[in-house]
Amino acid sequence: MDTLTVANYKGKLESIYAGALFLYLYVPKNVARACLEQQSLAPIPERLRLRAGGQLAIVRDPFDQITANEIVETYNRYGCSNATREDVEFFMAVPHTSEFNAPHDDRRVKIRRAVFGRFDIAVIGPALYH
Repeated sequence: MDTLTVANYKGKLESIYAGALFLYLYVPKNVARACLEQQSLAPIPERLRLRAGGQLAIVRDPFDQITANEIVETYNRYGCSNATREDVEFFMAVPHTSEFNAPHDDRRVKIRRAVFGRFDIAVIGPALYH
């Protein structure tokens, strides 16, 4: 992989909030692995993207007494009506950047309306639901 610099990066630069906790994207295992290997959000399937072209991130971590059904219901509430339990078997921890914003009525999620390209994926793993 080429070294990313300001000179060769073609997208919008995002700032990572200092001291911010990670946000979590819930995806199938094969998608999480592809995103990690590519350091990109591009492998995320259309069915797990918001209708208006955004990415949904969950504030609650995968070990925080959360259930797969809660994650699926959250995806459904934001327009990803084809999301299933199998779609949320893995998580990706990503930095909370300036492009993630909370909808005015729900602080449990953040929405990123930016291209599904290069992005720092810190870690992936199986979601340990209750």
